[in-house]
Amino acid sequence: MASKPRDIEVTPDQRRRLGQELRRELEVVVKGLESCSLDQVIQKRAEAVFQRLWEAQQAGADVPILPRARISSRPQGAVPKLADVATKAGVLALVGHMAEHMGRERVAGMSEMEFNRQLVAWLAVVLDVPDKRDFVAQLSKVLRVPPGLPGKALPVKPLAEPIAFTNGSATLISTPTLRALAAAAMGDADHLSHDNQGHPYYSFADVDGQVAITFRDAGAAVPDLARSEWVAQQFKVFGLGDLTTLLVILARLAMRSPDDGDWTWIWAGDVLTERGVIKKRARVPGAVNKWHNRGHRSEDIQRVADQIERLATVWVELLRVPLPESGKGRPKVGTLEGRVLQLGFRHKQGDLIDSSLVPVAWQVREGEALSSFRKTGAHFVPIARTVLRYHQNSPKARLGIFFTLNMSVTGGGLICRVRVGDLLQTVNLPFKRRNADRYWKSFQEALAGLQADGVIGAYRFVGLPDRLPSRGWADLVLASLLEVEAPQWVEQLIPGEEQLLLGSG
Repeated sequence: MASKPRDIEVTPDQRRRLGQELRRELEVVVKGLESCSLDQVIQKRAEAVFQRLWEAQQAGADVPILPRARISSRPQGAVPKLADVATKAGVLALVGHMAEHMGRERVAGMSEMEFNRQLVAWLAVVLDVPDKRDFVAQLSKVLRVPPGLPGKALPVKPLAEPIAFTNGSATLISTPTLRALAAAAMGDADHLSHDNQGHPYYSFADVDGQVAITFRDAGAAVPDLARSEWVAQQFKVFGLGDLTTLLVILARLAMRSPDDGDWTWIWAGDVLTERGVIKKRARVPGAVNKWHNRGHRSEDIQRVADQIERLATVWVELLRVPLPESGKGRPKVGTLEGRVLQLGFRHKQGDLIDSSLVPVAWQVREGEALSSFRKTGAHFVPIARTVLRYHQNSPKARLGIFFTLNMSVTGGGLICRVRVGDLLQTVNLPFKRRNADRYWKSFQEALAGLQADGVIGAYRFVGLPDRLPSRGWADLVLASLLEVEAPQWVEQLIPGEEQLLLGSG
């Protein structure tokens, strides 16, 4: 005869714990359902926007095309879908970008009219268009919204004070400034513009602000035509070597103690050593297997000197910064300018070949645009030294410089959240669809190598399925977002360990 099952006794504490676990599981399920629902609403909004753009183009209207988003030509009556390869990298990526920064709940809860108005305002800020007023008017007409920008809709956060460069609230190595510097070093033509006088400059804009990078001659004033040619020449020679030199200088400034004062001596030999450039060696006369260092090559020292002098002429311009209010009325908005670096005394040494004086050391301190760099932690130094050892043209070096400069301000946590297509364009890494498998493998190997070397921590691709489709997967990769975190050991540093990492420099 089967025994009667015994009742299980549950204590009040066990009942309370079971209830808490059940509530947590239900919250996870509800949040997942809400997230799926919000994504569906936002995707439908993006589909409606693309449909308006496509219909306007078919009607012969002048449609402002989104970057890297082509409205493919199709027979009349064949309505394309948002999943089309040509539009996923444009419409869907930008709408998703806006939703992430403004809040998906807020975007999904907007009416169609309010959503289109906010999208027009967003695109007017993040896109580098020559005439924003004309762009807003055309796009507003296509999306059938009243012209003009909503007053409180601009996603760019204005600086709180006009003295941001001197009080430390403006960060040089913020995303827009870094992207502008990298675009100039990589020769990215998409971010190159010219002002009213024809002077070239590189710019970049995102939710943190809009930044322009240019060069200014420290000498006497020159005619506009000559200055335009001079600036163009500076941008032509400004390259990845200038960025690596800036990386060395930032690492040296990070190693400075409070007792060292504002100025720090930077030697050209130290820059070359940090890059891994080996000194020349010569055999000791009359000795067996004895060698002595003859220092670095004079042409290498001269190259570093040119780069440091060129960095001293780089100016950062923060656009649309609130100016001090003069009386009542609407506050005015202007441009705030500052240097990247300031040079003091120069130590020159005679060249034995042509008896000329070559600068070999410089007194350096942060320019107005670098005042907040003092907040950089000691973790920046060993990471910078690791990145500088890579070959300059390798994917690891280009990506490593980008991530390291971002982390110099964030100090840990999430250091970067960028669209893969924009990142590849910024660091000038090719990604051709004919051999997409090879380029995608090289990109993943570079990320894995940086993670293994302790330059970055965990990274993940947002918006990329676990299993890529057989066709059209390259556009999905370029449209996805890459999130990169700082190495875990950065978060675990204590003051004593920081000194061990810094060493003697």
